[in-house]
Amino acid sequence: KLGREIYPNLDKVVLDFEMVFETSTRNEFCAYWKSLYGQNGIVLQKRHGFVDSPEVYRWIPHGPSATSYTAYLYSLGIAESLFEFSDKSRQGSRDIFVKVLEGEEESNYLLNFWKALPPQVRNKMKQDRLKREGEE
Repeated sequence: KLGREIYPNLDKVVLDFEMVFETSTRNEFCAYWKSLYGQNGIVLQKRHGFVDSPEVYRWIPHGPSATSYTAYLYSLGIAESLFEFSDKSRQGSRDIFVKVLEGEEESNYLLNFWKALPPQVRNKMKQDRLKREGEE
């Protein structure tokens, strides 16, 4: 709900542990969030009448979430340029971010991926590759 207060057309939920925050925009966002909702969400607590209710206090956000951060980025028009989002309803539990590997890091990843495959799979992939190369 808070994300839609920031960006009404928000159609994403981003889990906090799946967000990699870009430092400068994160700092700007935190200042923005505090200006809307107060330190530790006190404005939200007052809005819902839970200032002195410890049972319900835990259900009110005490700080910004990754979803609200995403809404903020969309409101600035920079979300898609900073992140590539995926849809878990279509892609299952894959990581929300696509890894971009370059140079040595990419070589190490591919080498470790190859080594982790069962020998039968490696052999089949090698045969398929050799077959494709023979057709060219």
